Amino acid sequence: MIKLFKTALFSLFFAGICLVSAHAADNDISSIDFNRINKQLEKIDNALKNDSLTSDKIDEYISYLSEQDADLGSKRKNLNKDIQYIQKQLDALGEPQEGAAEDKVITKQRTALSSELTATDRVLKEADLLTVKIEDLNAQILNARSKKVYGDLITKQSALINPMVFFNSLKLYAIFFWDITKSPIDWYQSVPKENRSYTILSIVSMALILIAALAVAIILRKYILNHWGYKEDIELPHFSRKVVAAVAVAIARGLIPDAFVGACMIWMVSTKIFGDSLLGHLLIITGFSSFLAIIEATISRVTFAPHYQQWRLINIPNDKALLFTRVIFLFVICNAIATIQVIVAQKTNYPVDTVHFLTMVSCAIKAFFLIWIIKIAVDTYREMNTVSVEQTSENDDETDSLDSGFKIMVASNLLLATTFGLSLVGYPELSSFILRNLILSAIICGVFELFRRAFIDILKRLILASPWMKTIRVTKRNISKIEFWLTSLINPVLVLTLIFILLNLWGLPGDFMLQMGKKLLFGFKIGGVQISLIAIAFGILVFFISLTIVKLIKKNLANNVFNNMDIDDGIKHSLVSGISFVGFIISTLLAIIAVGVDLTNLAFIAGALSVGIGFGLQDVIKNLVSGIIILFERPFKVGDWVIMNGTEGKIKQINIRSTEMESFNRTSVIVPNATLLSSSIVNLTHGDNISRQSVSVGVAYGSDVEKVRKILLECALNHKYVMKNPAPYVLFKDFSDSSLNFELRCYTNDIWKGWVVPSDLRFTINKRFIEEGIEIPFPQIVVHSGEKVAQENQFYALKKGEQ
Repeated sequence: MIKLFKTALFSLFFAGICLVSAHAADNDISSIDFNRINKQLEKIDNALKNDSLTSDKIDEYISYLSEQDADLGSKRKNLNKDIQYIQKQLDALGEPQEGAAEDKVITKQRTALSSELTATDRVLKEADLLTVKIEDLNAQILNARSKKVYGDLITKQSALINPMVFFNSLKLYAIFFWDITKSPIDWYQSVPKENRSYTILSIVSMALILIAALAVAIILRKYILNHWGYKEDIELPHFSRKVVAAVAVAIARGLIPDAFVGACMIWMVSTKIFGDSLLGHLLIITGFSSFLAIIEATISRVTFAPHYQQWRLINIPNDKALLFTRVIFLFVICNAIATIQVIVAQKTNYPVDTVHFLTMVSCAIKAFFLIWIIKIAVDTYREMNTVSVEQTSENDDETDSLDSGFKIMVASNLLLATTFGLSLVGYPELSSFILRNLILSAIICGVFELFRRAFIDILKRLILASPWMKTIRVTKRNISKIEFWLTSLINPVLVLTLIFILLNLWGLPGDFMLQMGKKLLFGFKIGGVQISLIAIAFGILVFFISLTIVKLIKKNLANNVFNNMDIDDGIKHSLVSGISFVGFIISTLLAIIAVGVDLTNLAFIAGALSVGIGFGLQDVIKNLVSGIIILFERPFKVGDWVIMNGTEGKIKQINIRSTEMESFNRTSVIVPNATLLSSSIVNLTHGDNISRQSVSVGVAYGSDVEKVRKILLECALNHKYVMKNPAPYVLFKDFSDSSLNFELRCYTNDIWKGWVVPSDLRFTINKRFIEEGIEIPFPQIVVHSGEKVAQENQFYALKKGEQ
């Protein structure tokens, strides 16, 4: 055991020495061979000027420049660190004192550090110069490669729109077509007589083998379709199940026929039975085109599933699905025939005019069918989003504008017609390139969309089926959240991959895009600022993780710690809000540090921009400062009953920038904090929740006022929410026209329950007055006739007479 421990310790020590040595070698400025790199760069520059680059050489030079650029980038980063470290040492020594003797040791160290700083800075500048040269050579190589890719496409040929050229090309095509027609006879006549029997026997043997294999294929196809194909008893299959069935049907209907075509091609190539004849080229090219045509037709069939609506990958009506399948199948057949003729003419060295004529025909077929397919797609879109006749007639004013489907039709027709026109005016290769890549781009986008939906569906089902999901209550909202986050994480990756494939399809080199992507991910400079997408993504991740931790801490303090402490609710909320504010600042600083921003530079930039930010964001800053003052000064707190600017309600939430108040009709009022500090606010619950309630009541003239006073006090004292201290009291308010007015005043220790106190007291007072025979009068007017006064209505006069 001790021996094993010693061996492990020695291994770790040796590994540490190796790592330190490797790091030291990487930081060694003498490891950069500037002369060798400069010579190689000059060699590449001369090759570019002489225009003597082949495709292999371009790839070799791009690989070399990419390696050197990455190596120089690493070395430059280390050199910058060394320069910063040396400069810190020089700053620590300080400036030499003029007129005073300095210690020789200090002077010697300053001189050595200055020399080292100068040498390191010189190496860094040479590395920067090499980096600039490499970037310039990369741009030149990109231009050279573009010329090679697009050079033939923009070379003008004979314009087929010219009648003489057209009829001459048509004549040449007739010769070509006749040669293809009689190619089997020509091939058979070219076969030596002694080998004809063997050749025919080989063909017959291959045909018999294919017939036998066909029987096996039919059984295999039936087995696949029965086990993994479309099931009529499944009414609503999920999307991933649809994809599985589509793949099974594609294998049964597409790959098995392709296997036969591939076997025939392998047999022809291996036996060389047709040799280098026109028939041999025709059969090989026909086999390859048939291979692709079967795949294309199968993909369209399983995508639209014309006879199985529930298994359709694209939700469109049955008639449109059948029409799409038939049109695409017809397009695949016509395009395959045209493509076969173009490639055969190129391979067998027929005149250029023949090839251009066949290319023009192929472009015409592509353009025609694309227009047809786009029209079907627009009609399908209109049918699925149609508006009823009644709504259309009611909105006649809105139907004058052109719909989006019509605009797409016009734009696509113009584009395709213009592209086909290029083949007529002398640019058949450019026209074919554009049309072919448009078709491939559409196919790739469709396949990516299907893959994206299937992949997200499978991941969602795997997550929902995992054991830890069984402990969580799965709701529709949780499923929506899972779909949202899966889409947010997967879509960017798939979109970037799709963009990379499409750009590579249209001629942009893949290695160049990888190099640019590497720079975007790992860092590039704009001016003196280093920008890295990975660092930015890492900073965002750190920010959200920090915020999550702050939220957990805040929740734990609010639910556990503060609840066990004798603290007012308003203080609790203020502390929680303060923790949120401090946590947000800390999370922001951690994110900035994770991105790699120098805090010294950040402070300098913040100081330089403080004036502009102060003017532009002065209201925001004022509200933030006001929010902090409110949290610490606490003129009101959460749960207070306040009246501000005529609006009465309860403080619901105090944020850093604004305060939310909920009025008693259940509406939210958002008020900036600066407005709250600069305006008067009535806080009904600032010190406590005690509130005074009052009830006004009038009794008829002649009532016993002491008895009224006693009844009012009894009603107040018997109410459960009325405080005994301070005690309720009654005021004789006034002698009004029709009644003696009293006011009962009392106090409640809970203002939120005080709402019901006046109402309850009115019910009780009304009941007691009825029991005691005390009248609550209504307004009345006494009318006197002439000088006679109705003595019976003069209450106080009668009282005086009685006395």
